[in-house]
This record gives sequence, C-alpha cells and structure tokens, in this order.
Amino acid sequence: MKWKFPKIKRSVVACFIILCILSGLVISLVKGNSNSQVVASVNGDNITKEELYNLLVQQSGQQGLNALISQKIIELEAKKQKIVISDQEIQKEMEEYYNYYGGKEAFTQALEMSIYSLDDVKKDLIMNLRIEKLLKPRISITEEESKTYFEENKEAFTQEEQVKTSHILVKTKQEADKIREKLMNGEDFAKLAKEFSIDTMTKNNGGNLGYVSSGQMAKEFEKAAFA
Repeated sequence: MKWKFPKIKRSVVACFIILCILSGLVISLVKGNSNSQVVASVNGDNITKEELYNLLVQQSGQQGLNALISQKIIELEAKKQKIVISDQEIQKEMEEYYNYYGGKEAFTQALEMSIYSLDDVKKDLIMNLRIEKLLKPRISITEEESKTYFEENKEAFTQEEQVKTSHILVKTKQEADKIREKLMNGEDFAKLAKEFSIDTMTKNNGGNLGYVSSGQMAKEFEKAAFA
C-alpha cells in the first residue's frame, strides 16, 4: 500500500489566525515538562491536559487504542520468533516508493508537503514486513482458491488504465523539434532530459513522471501517452 500525503489547507489556517486577531484573543501554548497539567491558555483561561486527552479519546480513542494494541502484538510476536528486518529489505521497499512517485526527489518533495516524516514511512514499512514474515509460513492458498476469490471479488481488483510516462519539458517548439530529432537518431531519452528539460522535479530522474491515469495530465499529453 502506497502512502498518500495529505496537504494542509492554508485557507483554514489563515481563517483561524484572522479569527484570533478579530476577537482579540491571546492564545499561548504551554511548554513545560511532561508533568504539566496545562497545555494551552486562551486569555488566561487554561486548557488542561485532561481536557485534551478526553477530546482525543472521544474523537478517535478506541480506533487509536486498537491500532496501538495491534502494533504491540505484532512487535512482541516478531520478537518471540526472532524476526529481523534488515536495512536491505527496508531499502528495497523504499525503492518501490521512489518508483511509484517518479523518483527519489519527487518522493522527498511529496513527503515535505505532508505531515509525515521519513521515520514514519520506515516504521510503517517495518511493520508491514513483520506482518508478512509472520503470516507467510502460516498461510497456504491453492491456485483454485485464488481463482475463486478473484471471481467473487472482481470489482475490488478493478483499476483504471495507467501508463508509465517520461517527458522533456522545454520552452519552445523549436527546442522540442531539435530534441525529437536527437531521439530519432538514437540518443538516450533520460540523458537528454537531464541536459535540456526545465522541469527541475524530474530532469535528474530522466524525466520520469511515474504512472498516470486518464484525466491527470493535459489533454494533448494524455492523448500522446495513451496512443
């Protein structure tokens, strides 16, 4: 399962700031030791750690608790069975992420725009690898069972057509024609992308855009890509 990084809506943050200014509220976050009972203060009226805790529990407490319990069970069972996840295995999974996003640079940029860190991604990878190693020896599925499951759940496997694309972005048609001529003469696409493309996000990755679906790109680009 690939990560999807949610973007923060700046308009929401801006509205919150404007509201605070108009109402004249003075809001401060309390930085102290872990034993502090006050986490924030609004015009001198404190918000306690207990109030924050109760709100979090009310909103998603059971779901969060279930997730923590599941993680702990997996960790303990993996430790019991002496399951170790190597750096090589993690790197292999990371390479799949890079390919999915169209290169390491594109992945890093997507990560920077999200609320997640690289450590978060790696922790998730390690957990998935542990689950795989725990379950694989215990599960035996025949080919007939696989076919039956597929036939009964075809809709779940339906995926929109995708195509893997790369591009070389230039400013003028004249430049594009020159590069096209070089390609027709057998020059390497990735090398030309690094040399001529003005798309700084993809040029060093040979112009790789990863897999795209219909409706994601400009109509002219899409028509050529799916032709």
